[in-house]
Amino acid sequence: MVQAFQPLSLHRLESGTGYFHPKYRVANSQPFIQCVPHDPAVRVMTDFSRTTPCLTELSTPIGDARAILIQRRIRMLLVHDADDRLIGLLTSRDLEGDKPDRILAKLAALGTIYTSPI
Repeated sequence: MVQAFQPLSLHRLESGTGYFHPKYRVANSQPFIQCVPHDPAVRVMTDFSRTTPCLTELSTPIGDARAILIQRRIRMLLVHDADDRLIGLLTSRDLEGDKPDRILAKLAALGTIYTSPI
């Protein structure tokens, strides 16, 4: 039987949107959960009220971000700025293959590459 799924609603985050900070540190590994296609998405999502999200700074080099993802066995990092404001999400898919090089080449062509001083 083919079942139609309702898409999850998408919402643009307002400037200054934060995230939940648990009062205690929880292990980043959650037990394996068996699921089937008709289970609600909330059943398999990462619950930040139970698991501390992994953060990285905007200035983190791509290689370091990739190493964090591999070491912690996770697929995404929340990216924050110097004022601890959430500014984005970096996923393992963002770092696949030559994608970072293609993005850098495109930015170089536009003349909008930002670097930190050495």
